[in-house]
Amino acid sequence: MRVVLAAAESLEPRDGDFAFATPGELLGLPTFVCSTREKRATCGCGRAFAGLSSGKGTTFGVVAELDEAAVKAELAESASGAFWPAHGAAHALFWKDLLAMADAVADDMLGTEIRVAVENGTFTILRPGGGPTTTGARPDALNAFLRAALAAEASSDSEDRNLRG
Repeated sequence: MRVVLAAAESLEPRDGDFAFATPGELLGLPTFVCSTREKRATCGCGRAFAGLSSGKGTTFGVVAELDEAAVKAELAESASGAFWPAHGAAHALFWKDLLAMADAVADDMLGTEIRVAVENGTFTILRPGGGPTTTGARPDALNAFLRAALAAEASSDSEDRNLRG
């Protein structure tokens, strides 16, 4: 299946690029992005992939072909790590997210460097030289799951602050 992997360096470097994900690591979409376009531009979350194993971001990746079983194994391993919500539904939902990305890059040549823009439950694959873009949607259930996880985290943080006085 077609996937996006982290690269060590960009073929077309841009100001503001970053590459914190491990080269060769399977990339997905970021779990959460900032709430406004201005914040996303400053933070970088709205223009970055997320490494499935490291949880670290990168602004570029390369299209690759991996065996579906290997992708599922890496997803299962990363889902049990500290970077993923500890909910059973997460694995299935993030698998659907990876399938949406695979569909978006299905026609790209292997080794093509791509970038991403993420906003409000959608993502757009950006190609070199201003080539055609492909927009995809994150699964609705994943968006709801992420909103609930964020709300639970905010509630827990608020309770912690109240306990500390």
